[in-house]
Amino acid sequence: MSASTGNLALVWDDLKSGFDAIFRLETIKRKRYMELHTHVYNYCTSVDPKSHATPSRSAIETEPGGKLVGFELYKKLRNYLKAHVHSLKLKGNNLVDEETLSYFEKAWTEFRFASRVLDGVCNYLNRHWVKRECEEGRKNVYVVYTLALITWREHLLKPHARVLISAILREIERERRGEILSTLRLRKIIECLVELGITSDQQSFSTSTLTGTTTSPSEPLPYLMKPFKSNFPPKPSGSTVKPNKSEVESSFQGTSNKTVPNFRGPLHPGDPADESTPNTPSATSSLTSDTRTNLSVYQEYFERPFLTETERYYRLESAQFLQSNTVPEYLQKVETRLNEERIRVQTYLHISTLPKLIRSCEHYLIGEHIDRLTSVFSDLFNEDREEDIWRMYRLVGHFPSGIRVLVSVMEDHVADKGWEAIRQVAEAALNDPKLYIDTILKVHQKHYNLVLSAFAWDPAFSRALDKGCERFINRNAVTELAGNQRKSPELLAKYADFLLKKSAKDIQLDDLEETLGQVMNVFRYIEDKDVFQKFYSKTLARRLVYNQSVSEDAEASMISKLKEACGFEYTAKLQRMFQDVNATRELNAKFSDYLQKQEEANGSTIKGTDFNIMILSSNAWPFQAQGPFSIPPELEQCHNTFLAFYQEHHTGRKLTWCYHLSRGEVVTNYTKTRYIFQVSTYQMSVLMLYNSSLVYTVSAIQLQTGIEEATLLQILQILLKAKVLKIVSDPKCELDQSTVISDDSNESHLSPDTHLALYTDYKNKRVRVYLNVPLKSETKQEIEQTLGNVESDRKLIVQACIVRIMKTRKVMKHHQLISEVVTQLTPRFKPTVLLIKRCITALIEREYIKRDNNERDAYEYLA
Repeated sequence: MSASTGNLALVWDDLKSGFDAIFRLETIKRKRYMELHTHVYNYCTSVDPKSHATPSRSAIETEPGGKLVGFELYKKLRNYLKAHVHSLKLKGNNLVDEETLSYFEKAWTEFRFASRVLDGVCNYLNRHWVKRECEEGRKNVYVVYTLALITWREHLLKPHARVLISAILREIERERRGEILSTLRLRKIIECLVELGITSDQQSFSTSTLTGTTTSPSEPLPYLMKPFKSNFPPKPSGSTVKPNKSEVESSFQGTSNKTVPNFRGPLHPGDPADESTPNTPSATSSLTSDTRTNLSVYQEYFERPFLTETERYYRLESAQFLQSNTVPEYLQKVETRLNEERIRVQTYLHISTLPKLIRSCEHYLIGEHIDRLTSVFSDLFNEDREEDIWRMYRLVGHFPSGIRVLVSVMEDHVADKGWEAIRQVAEAALNDPKLYIDTILKVHQKHYNLVLSAFAWDPAFSRALDKGCERFINRNAVTELAGNQRKSPELLAKYADFLLKKSAKDIQLDDLEETLGQVMNVFRYIEDKDVFQKFYSKTLARRLVYNQSVSEDAEASMISKLKEACGFEYTAKLQRMFQDVNATRELNAKFSDYLQKQEEANGSTIKGTDFNIMILSSNAWPFQAQGPFSIPPELEQCHNTFLAFYQEHHTGRKLTWCYHLSRGEVVTNYTKTRYIFQVSTYQMSVLMLYNSSLVYTVSAIQLQTGIEEATLLQILQILLKAKVLKIVSDPKCELDQSTVISDDSNESHLSPDTHLALYTDYKNKRVRVYLNVPLKSETKQEIEQTLGNVESDRKLIVQACIVRIMKTRKVMKHHQLISEVVTQLTPRFKPTVLLIKRCITALIEREYIKRDNNERDAYEYLA
């Protein structure tokens, strides 16, 4: 027997009695604790005489550590722990349910604490012998605390695992049924399973751990419970130490530099850490690593059976509850259950279980009933149950099949609601752009808010809103009533004109900007954006010509929005209009200077007439000159003077006069009150005739003015209705008031021989009287002409697109060419396949492209 072995034999009985006292949690004097620690120290530092001789190869291979001092003590400790754990196992053999849980929790708490104290007593063994064994790569050698945990796992947990886990699962099921339990007991048992996750081939320490850089065994598991915040002061040597866990652990921390195994990761991340606990990157990294790799016991013995039992429980409960309750009530129940499971994990399970548990619950509570749940989604929309919609989205939205159904229902609901809203006002909205667009905006705003609040602005539901709006805006009851799918862009352009035109409406510029933004929201859904562009350019041109824009800044803002949405080319002509207006102001200033010079040189030229002119580029403005017209003699001098001025400054330019757009003011000298009539040039030419005679026939008026008969009749009807003119049967006598067309009477039938006289008793409350109202035939013709221009422009646009594509590709299949043309032009309008085919035929005839000689369904570009 070696000296070290002999020393161990002499002190082992004393050590064993001390270990028994530790595991019985008896009161230990500090002196007694130091005696036990000294026994271990003396044994580990004793010199074995045989250790100086060179050991044989067989000795090194057969005895661990080559008879280094510490092996015998380690072996006795291992046998002692086995015997102690075996005795604990026998005491718990016949226990069931709560008795098992209570016994296991109490035995584990005491054993874990006693093992930490034992680890402190054997601290020098850990630092001396265990460290060298680990550095040399020895297997199955651990620090004393880890050895105790492994012994507990192998000789107590495994034999009782089935009974213990069954009892835990029954407790959890009771809690799910509404019973109130003591979760602290379950928490401690789960902590035990997590802490026991040490594999048999895993070393407890790295070299750095053995040098004292890891967590002390007296500290609790990280994040499972708060570490102690105060260290108890040392007591006199003669005093006794009550085996209070916190006191003993605290005093041991101050007297030894122990090393302990790395414990498992957090059950509940986010628990507040004690301010005294160091928070270093290395510690955090180690904890994360342990969380990933050392959960084998927890997962094998508890997590897998727990998830299986959860699946069984919720499969049965969901079927029963859904059978006797409505879907909204069921979803509330599901939401409650999921929250309960999250709280359960936060309370006493490991955090790694949370995603698996929630995924399993969602599958059996929602996934297996997805068709039943989504079948009532449209009803929730119709009943405006926003909270239930939000709950449905949050719960069902995790499943791809469910989210597809919800998105489809959302799109159909928006389209149906929009169609129904427009159908109710279709007849009135056909000629009321404001009513039509306000109805669209009301539907859009309601569902836009729903996407924000109930769907958290999910891109899928945002796209569903866009598709639904696009469906009912482009095809609805108004377009059917008009017999034209292009009615929506026309009404939208007229609504924009209503907003941007001067009127009696009181609207602030900030509100106007917001409303224009809403107009652009509707514009995004318009398919025929080229139709909108045509009508908008018409209305913009009239506002600029008649100086009716509410604000140039508002006009510029709207054009900027259109440019941002459709590009520079879309708004090029609109911007050119503004350039012409600015150029006209400069031109009129020069013309005024010219008149002043002419007056100084030659006397008065156009005295008594305030004359202004607008020069418009023919390729930018949507206006064309109409039929012949004889300028009134009073305006001929103005006309000729400006022509002379313009030709003097610009050579080679041809001016085409748009008399139907011109306007002016005339003053009445035949009434008691001098009135100012705001009239068109056509109306002015008619009224100027009455400076020569008080009565004219319709044919005489047409002969002298040169105005087309249809247009002239409408002009005369306006003047008759305004009581500026009157019909007389005998031009030589004055008729009574019954011959005057009143406001309430229908339009009179005018023939070429009808005599019209100036109504000299004209009276009006206003001094300035506006007579330049639009002509009905003019409005109808403009709409037809605009739509005709759209068709002709589309042909040119499609042809240009085909040429661009073929110039790039050189050779292309027929179906590929059609698909590419549709893709490129869809942002502006959706060309029909028939239109594309006609354009292809036209380009072949004009030799821009030709059919491939080898493949008849392919085209080749001709340079």
